[in-house]
Parts: sequence; C-alpha cells; structure tokens
Amino acid sequence: ELGLLEKALQAQLAHFSQKPDAAKELLAVGKAPVSDHDPAELAAYANVARIILNLSEFITRN
Repeated sequence: ELGLLEKALQAQLAHFSQKPDAAKELLAVGKAPVSDHDPAELAAYANVARIILNLSEFITRN
C-alpha cells in the first residue's frame, strides 16, 4: 500500500508541476492561509491525504 501511495504522490507532483494554476486553485479552498511552500508539492500532498482519508480502513472501525 505504501508503494501505491508513493506512486500517487509522484503522479500528483507531476500533474501539479505542469499545472501550477490547478495547484493554486486547490490550495485556495478553505480559510487557512497558504504557506510559502511550493504550491505543487502542497497540492500533491493534499490529494494523497485525501486518498488516505477516503480509505475504508480509515473510515471503518472494528
């Protein structure tokens, strides 16, 4: 599973590096101020976090 997340992160980094406006649009959602970090990297990690939070293992407790 970790390997899949790493591949997803690399894919997201490539996507947002090629489309910086999409990264800025994603980061504009919400009230928290955006840090000075690379917007493509922040957007990529945000999408990977979204993947993790949507896993059934995260949602379902046994």
